[in-house]
Amino acid sequence: MPDPIHRFEILVLRPIHVILGTSCLTSLFYRRWWWVGACILSFFLLGIIGSQMHPLQSSSDLLKGPLSNPAAAVESEALSPSLKAAIVSRACTKVGLLVFSGLTLTLIFVFNFRWYLALLISWIISTIVGGVLKFVFNPSLSGT
Repeated sequence: MPDPIHRFEILVLRPIHVILGTSCLTSLFYRRWWWVGACILSFFLLGIIGSQMHPLQSSSDLLKGPLSNPAAAVESEALSPSLKAAIVSRACTKVGLLVFSGLTLTLIFVFNFRWYLALLISWIISTIVGGVLKFVFNPSLSGT
């Protein structure tokens, strides 16, 4: 069975990283400085989520690549499956919160939604995103 932490990082965190990079470059091109700042803040938050998924690796290990350095193999063997599932579950919740904040800002400032409607829609969608991610990446629920 593949490591759920590695699967989550490859299938969820890396695409979000690409989306953030693209939106940051687009915002920079159109000189939307507040959006560039929000993208940079989101990069930091995504980095925090990613680093918390590797509790046994140091900062220098993470700089070498969280999935490909020698410490990654040691970490993969040392963590129990239940601890890996808990780490991925927490990461799913944090990704849901990141989606909530990004979607709320987008709905308010790009699509001119009222703040209360934007919060409601963002809360519903981020709850669905977090739940779907937890279902997909929890081996006991999804059967993978």
